[in-house]
Amino acid sequence: MSRAGFRLLPHTADVAVSAWGPSLDDAYAEAVRALTAVTFDLRRIRPLEERSVHLVGTDPVQLLVGLLKEVLYLIDAEGFLASRAHVALSPEGLDARLYGERFDPSRHERTGPLVKAVTYHEISVDPGPPSRIHLILDI
Repeated sequence: MSRAGFRLLPHTADVAVSAWGPSLDDAYAEAVRALTAVTFDLRRIRPLEERSVHLVGTDPVQLLVGLLKEVLYLIDAEGFLASRAHVALSPEGLDARLYGERFDPSRHERTGPLVKAVTYHEISVDPGPPSRIHLILDI
C-alpha cells in the first residue's frame, strides 16, 4: 500500500475512524486529518500556520491518543484547525507538525458534530506494513 488515507464510519452515538498509510507515521497523520474532518471540510482549511506537538513515551496507543488529544485541545483552546500533519515516531516518542489555520466562521462552516473526546474503546494500532489504525471518537 503506497497511499495513505482515512475513512469515517458510523458507530452508534460515536464516530469510528479507520486510518492507514505505508508507515505508522503516515497513519497517525491521517488520524489527525480524520479527527478534523468529523466536524469541518478539510478542503476549506488552508495550511497557513504550524503547531508542534512533542510527546514522550513508547506505547503506540498512548502516543496516538495523546496526539489526538492535543489536536482537540488546539481546536478548543486556540480555534486552530489542522488540515495536514507530519508525524515522526521514534523510540523516545512522537514529534508532529500540524498545518492549518485558525477557525474563520465565514469560511469554516461546521459540516458535522463536534468531537468531545478520543476514546480507548476498540482502539487498535497495527504497525504493518501497511500501517492501520482504528479508533472511536466521542461526539
